Amino acid sequence: MMRIAPRLHRVVWPALIAAVLGAPVVVTLAGRVPNIVEADVAPRLLEWPVRAVDMDHRALADGATLAGTGLRLDQPEGLAAHDELRLAVQLYGAAANLIRGEIWLAGTDCFYRTPAGSTFTDHEYLTFHRGRECVRGIQGHPTGVLVVRIELRGTERIGLMTSDVPAASAGPNWITRPDIHRGPDGPVSVVWARYADTYVGGERRRSDLLGYVWQVSDSSVWLWVAVGIALMSVFRRGDIAVARIVGAIAKSRGSNPRSISGSRRGRTGSRPSLCGARAAAAGP
Repeated sequence: MMRIAPRLHRVVWPALIAAVLGAPVVVTLAGRVPNIVEADVAPRLLEWPVRAVDMDHRALADGATLAGTGLRLDQPEGLAAHDELRLAVQLYGAAANLIRGEIWLAGTDCFYRTPAGSTFTDHEYLTFHRGRECVRGIQGHPTGVLVVRIELRGTERIGLMTSDVPAASAGPNWITRPDIHRGPDGPVSVVWARYADTYVGGERRRSDLLGYVWQVSDSSVWLWVAVGIALMSVFRRGDIAVARIVGAIAKSRGSNPRSISGSRRGRTGSRPSLCGARAAAAGP
């Protein structure tokens, strides 16, 4: 037992500390990240004014709000080739709860819908996933209109982020928000939208992605070496910390018996004086 205890303090406990601290780091770096490629549907230039365009809305019988608007995409056939369509929404600071959302390619059977469990974040992108009916190809006659419907609670006002672009600069593949109050030569409201596609089999480890971002080496071996050195340092520090803790415990345990034994010695030391007094009284 005397041999096991020092080994437990010097090896086992520090190794356990290093494992507890290092396991989340190792698991995170070793995990694979799906290969998702995002691309803006239209560019955003600094000289283009930015504004939020409100969506039409009405109250439902259950107290929820149904917001909707019509967008324009002159060449909608290319939309069905993408896994996701993301729109930048504006909640004007409100804390809203998303119930469901969808985008319908008018004249077809193709829908993009928000996945279950989606949440709203002000001034962020809301993701719509492509439906199975879109994968096999668009059926019908697309009109170039995208009908957006969003059902939510917590607010009635919701808008889409747009940029005012000169009409001559707008591209045919850009998603726009028609404005009847503007003439044909007026600026076009281009919606902030993104396509996102997931490539199967293109997953990468997080360690490889970090190695690529930091541009230290073509390999991520150096990152694992750094993690190993850090864990060895934790192991060494853990050894010192455990030694200090054990020493403090041993010191606290050793101080109490001494005080108790000292008090007992004080009591036993007082008895001879009593006996001596009695002997003196019984003397000749």
